[in-house]
Amino acid sequence: RSAATSAGATSISGRAHLVRRGDHLAVEMADGSRIQPETLIVAAGAWSAPLLNQVGIPVPITPQRGQLLHLGWDTASQPWPVIELASHHYLLGIGDRLVVGATRETTGFEPFPTPAGIQDVLAEALAIAPHLASAPILETRVGLRPLSPDGLPLVGRIPQTSNAWLCASHGPLGLTLGPWTAVMLAQAIIGEEPTPPLHGYRPDRFTA
Repeated sequence: RSAATSAGATSISGRAHLVRRGDHLAVEMADGSRIQPETLIVAAGAWSAPLLNQVGIPVPITPQRGQLLHLGWDTASQPWPVIELASHHYLLGIGDRLVVGATRETTGFEPFPTPAGIQDVLAEALAIAPHLASAPILETRVGLRPLSPDGLPLVGRIPQTSNAWLCASHGPLGLTLGPWTAVMLAQAIIGEEPTPPLHGYRPDRFTA
C-alpha cells in the first residue's frame, strides 16, 4: 500500500462490493458511489471467492486456518536458524521473538485460535527445542490461507470479464510467491508476455 500511494495511487477505506454490467466489473461503495476501473484486480486472499460470488463468478478458493505463536527470544544475541519440519511446522527468529507455527486446518472462515491448535504447535516446537518450554508466549496469531484444489496460485484474467484479473490462492507461500506473481500479472495486464507464462495458473483451469 505504501509503495502504491507513493507512486500516485489513492487508498480508499470503507465497505464496498462488486457489481457487474455485462462483462465489466466495477466497485460500488456503501454510499452508492461507483468506481468504474479500466482494470480491476481481485487480490483478497481467502475472501476472493465470496467477493466474486457477489457477481456470479465462482472460483475454487477455500480458506485454510493457520495458528502460530510468538515466543520471547532475543534472536539478536542468541541466533536462531530457520527450521522447517516434515510436518510443515517451522521455527524462525525475528528480532526479539521466535515465530512458531503453524497448523493447516480446513475449518472454513473461523479465524480464531483453539486449544487443540496451540497444543499442536507447541508439541512440534518442543519436540525439537525442549528448552523453549520456559519461553514467554508473547502473542497468538491466526490467519486464513487461500487454497486452490491443486495448491497453485490463481493468476490471470477472470473468466467472463473484460477488465478483471485475479491474483490469489498462494496458500502458505504468499510472502515468497506474492511478489513474483504480482510482477507476472502486471506484465500480462500491460500486454507483455509474463515470465514464466501464466497459462498454468489461469483462474479457469479447473473448468476450461
